[in-house]
Amino acid sequence: MAKWLISMQYDGLCYKGFQRLKDNEKTIQGIVEQCISELLSEQIVISGSGRTDSGVGALSQTATFKYGGSIDMSRFVRDINSILPNDIRINSIREVPDTFHARYSAVSKIYRYRIFCGEVRDVFGWRYYYEVNDRPDTEMMRTAAKSIVGTHDFRAFSSVKDKEYDTVRCVNRIDVCENGNIIDVIAEGNGFLYNMVRIIAGTLLDYSYGRITLEDIELAFKTGDRKYAGKTLPPNALTLIKVKY
Repeated sequence: MAKWLISMQYDGLCYKGFQRLKDNEKTIQGIVEQCISELLSEQIVISGSGRTDSGVGALSQTATFKYGGSIDMSRFVRDINSILPNDIRINSIREVPDTFHARYSAVSKIYRYRIFCGEVRDVFGWRYYYEVNDRPDTEMMRTAAKSIVGTHDFRAFSSVKDKEYDTVRCVNRIDVCENGNIIDVIAEGNGFLYNMVRIIAGTLLDYSYGRITLEDIELAFKTGDRKYAGKTLPPNALTLIKVKY
């Protein structure tokens, strides 16, 4: 039985996140499994590289599945996309060794959080960014980002409630990129906790507005207390850009 790796993109606004729910209602995993099972005439279960939250999109989420038959890779992408909803698409498929794991074989993941600070809302793009009234100081955001990059206990930058859960992660880089009225916060790391990227982006914004200090960020790491980090920004502006292997 061969193992296959697929890359997919999706608009997460209308879905309850990536992970399949018990009722299988409106999740990316549930829909993709249903469509691949229909195409291959076999019950298929996919294993994703991670979970994206409700409302979060992806340009290149990855997942594996096992299948006992043969797959014509030249036809699979076209055929599966013909039955998937318009807001979910498979980018590619390839066979991988049985030892390959979509999550644990990943070297890093890259997320983007998009902020809009213009006076006139973009009627086409507004669903996919977080809108602020006052333009933030991007140099201050970069200063705050430097204090977050590295290996830390990110409990204060997450919504994790279980005290026994391992909340140590390594953030390789955080870039703050400006393009006109758009500010992108790009975070790459070996893994991210629930709401972590959204809280990191909120922390950078709050620091730029003078709502928190670098000392607060340091206390967030030292104490694990959520109150010292910035606010949790909405999910619609967050996109999983790439999973690196």
